[in-house]
Amino acid sequence: MYLNEVELEHPDREPDAEAATAAKLASTVASMLERPLPAVTHSGRLLHLALKEKELTFAQMAEHVQNDPVLALTLIRNANLFMRSKEAAIRNIPQAISIIGLERLSVLLQTTGTYDYSEDPGHKKTALLEAALGRSLCAAEMARFTYTTAKKPEEEIRNAFWNTLLWASPYWYLWHWRGKEMQAVYQQTRMKGMAHVDARKLERRILGFEIRAFWREAHKQMALPILDANTLFDHELADMRTLAKLTSAAKKGYENDSPRAYITKPLRQFSKRPGFTETMLNLLVEHASISWHSKAVNRCFFAMAARWKASPILGVRWAHEVAVLSARQHPLRHGVGLAASLLTPEPGPGEPLFDWPEAAPATSPEPGKPFRPQPTQASVDTPGKPPHLAPDAEPSEPPAVKTARPDVADDSPLKVAEAESEPGPATTALNQTAEHEPQRKSMPTSPDQSPIKTYGMADIPRQPQLRKAPNRALFNQTIQDMLINPMQFEGLPDLMQTTISCVVDGIGLEACLVSLMTADRTAVKAFFTTPLPARETLEGRQLRLEDFPLFSKLMRKPASIWVSPESSPRIKAHLTEEFSSLFQVQEFFASSCFVGTRPVGLIYADNGFQSGPMTTFEYESFKELCNATSQVVYNLAQRARSNKKS
Repeated sequence: MYLNEVELEHPDREPDAEAATAAKLASTVASMLERPLPAVTHSGRLLHLALKEKELTFAQMAEHVQNDPVLALTLIRNANLFMRSKEAAIRNIPQAISIIGLERLSVLLQTTGTYDYSEDPGHKKTALLEAALGRSLCAAEMARFTYTTAKKPEEEIRNAFWNTLLWASPYWYLWHWRGKEMQAVYQQTRMKGMAHVDARKLERRILGFEIRAFWREAHKQMALPILDANTLFDHELADMRTLAKLTSAAKKGYENDSPRAYITKPLRQFSKRPGFTETMLNLLVEHASISWHSKAVNRCFFAMAARWKASPILGVRWAHEVAVLSARQHPLRHGVGLAASLLTPEPGPGEPLFDWPEAAPATSPEPGKPFRPQPTQASVDTPGKPPHLAPDAEPSEPPAVKTARPDVADDSPLKVAEAESEPGPATTALNQTAEHEPQRKSMPTSPDQSPIKTYGMADIPRQPQLRKAPNRALFNQTIQDMLINPMQFEGLPDLMQTTISCVVDGIGLEACLVSLMTADRTAVKAFFTTPLPARETLEGRQLRLEDFPLFSKLMRKPASIWVSPESSPRIKAHLTEEFSSLFQVQEFFASSCFVGTRPVGLIYADNGFQSGPMTTFEYESFKELCNATSQVVYNLAQRARSNKKS
């Protein structure tokens, strides 16, 4: 898919030779499509369990499916094969589910196979497939953000997301079944430079066919409605020459400080072609996987700016923010390469491009030493909200990580994050925050440097002297085990001890308390706690909710809260004298745990009595861990129910 910038001509071929080549390619594609891709997540299994638990709307089912592109491809293919009509093509998951029906959906969810790790001991094939899926999800999230920002109708936003996601589905097969050959194509393209590579000749030599020809044939055989809307990839954008000509004048106009000069008439007309946005975003993420600073990526930004009448600089910031947001929202272990490349130096031409780590890529190289993001790094707000745009001025050095205390207005209401619970763990909004949740401000490192929000799971803050460094490898492995392999937890004691260990060692906090709801739902009992002398009095103690108003409010709905000395008086009013005498801290995290609509327990964490202030990084990590714990609790409940029936 790495396309050179000069026009390449096909060698003259005889008609019979062309027909034989086309027939061979069709046979290759058919044999590859007959081997189904494995699901790399448990979204299908979780959706199947959620359907047994309670009725879901089509939109709620789509929320489960969007985390697994392979499952989405299976459903849309089956729906279009069922319809067998181009005029009524199915383009999004809610439509596909309504056509398939719940009975057929249940069968597909049970028959879609998961990945067999025994056939891939080094997880190399898994890494390549997940990386390709991560790029597709990133492009789809960019499309959703673009259409949402442009205030398009909800139906257009859904279609844009799913069309962009499935645009690159043929490449998923290539990366899974021909991974070594695709690696060779990527590696040689990066080493020699895109402008100096005969891309089609390289692809024919390594793969035996051209990638764009494989893309076209695969879309035809998969019965997807995307090919007709994206024929411009097959012609004008195949070698990027057309886009290079159109954007050359745009760059000159922009460099001469002409605000609207970069939106030239030819570029505007070209950008209005059907399927332009879906194609351009997929090309952008593919080229960005080699380098965010390549000429091809810049041309894609200029073209998208012309299409949506936006500033190219804002387009770059949006793309960076959405790339990080996509990596946080979609839990693919090796699918965060685009976001990680914004936070780490790019490999040199002689360095390997595919050095897949065992843990998540966004980890600190040394304990306690933070990453230093690139100046163009963008920030990410709470999932579910549009990303917050950073100022236009780009600092020469990365900003300092926020460690200041939260600033909360005195007249603000109790800022407890509450979210309506949905059936199934994937829809349990345990890590949703309130609209006015207190945020920590980053401090500029120089007088002329504008503060840029930089909190996120990849931003490891500088710790105070009394604070031990978090073990990110342990944290990532724990989250991975909870989300991908919840069956390894035998029961609540095993799970809660793992959660406490992750809070103390993985996040770096001093104390953690896990309390379970009593049968009459009037109190929580502290069953698991850290082995600290100051916390020994809490173990086994029953905390009546009427004596702890803050805990009572948390147990009404899935919610999280961060209480600090700067919290408003309305929040402090919920901290009774009994609470203060028992816990003896002024700053802590707390989160409730639910199974469906039933409260199960409460997780509490603080930083001891003499450590420094708690940070946004720790709060984000705490919420992510609580969300994963809730997923495992739901799995344990389902297993217990199945055992009773049997």
